[in-house]
Amino acid sequence: MAGRDLDSGLSPLIANQDTNEVEEAKSYQVYSYRWVVLILFVFSGVANAMVLLTWAPITDKAQTYWDNINITAVNLLSVIFQICYVPGTLLALRFSERFSLRGLLLRGGILTSVGCIFRVIGASVVDSSASGSYALVLFGTIFVGLSQPFYLNMPAKIASTWFGVKERDIATTLCSLANPLGSAIGSLIPAMFVSSDSDHNIEIGIRNLLLVQMIVALVALATSFAFLKSQPDTPPSASSAQMREMKSTRGIN
Repeated sequence: MAGRDLDSGLSPLIANQDTNEVEEAKSYQVYSYRWVVLILFVFSGVANAMVLLTWAPITDKAQTYWDNINITAVNLLSVIFQICYVPGTLLALRFSERFSLRGLLLRGGILTSVGCIFRVIGASVVDSSASGSYALVLFGTIFVGLSQPFYLNMPAKIASTWFGVKERDIATTLCSLANPLGSAIGSLIPAMFVSSDSDHNIEIGIRNLLLVQMIVALVALATSFAFLKSQPDTPPSASSAQMREMKSTRGIN
C-alpha cells in the first residue's frame, strides 16, 4: 500500500486528505428553495428602496402639498437615508449577533412597514396640520432609512448561507440589484400618481403614492414571515458549515 502511494508521488497522508475532500464535497448539496429565499430578499429590498426617491421627482409639488415648505425640508426626506446609514448599520450588526437571518430580515421588514404606516398617517392629517403631516412623514422615513442597511449589507450573507461556492457571485449580484431596482421604481411612480399641479390632485396623488408604498412593504413583510427560512437543512459548502457551527455556539439558529 505504501509502495503504491510512493509510486504515485503522493504520501499516504495526502492521499487520504484528497479522498476525504472528495467525500466531503459529495456530502454538500444546494436546495431549490434557495431561489425562493433570494426572491423574497429582493422583494423586501425593493419595497425598502422604493421609499428613497419618493420626493425627488415631485419636489415642487411636495412644497405645495406642505403649504410652501422650504425646499431644504423636502430634500431632507431623501438625504435622511444617508444620515441613517451609519446608525442603521450599527443596529443591523447588533441584531445580527442575536438573531438568525430570518429574524434579521423580518426586523428590517418591520422597520420599513412601520415607517411606511407613519408616512400614510402623516398624509392623512395634512389638511389639519401641514407641519404635523411633514413631521410624521419625516419620522416614518427615519424608520425606513434605519432599515436600509439590513438589505444593503446582506447579499453576501444570503449567498454564503444558501448557495454553493460556484453560485455565490451570481447570487450576490442578484441580491445587490434589489436596491437600485427599488430606487428606479421609486423614482418613476411618483410622477404617475402626481400628474398635475392642482392642489386636489397633489393631495390625492401623494396620499395614494404613500399608501401603495405601505401596501408593498406590508406584503413583502407578510410573505417573508410566511416563507422565509434562515438556512437550508444542510449547509451548501464547507465554509457554510463552519459558519453554522460558530452561530450554534452563540445560540443563533
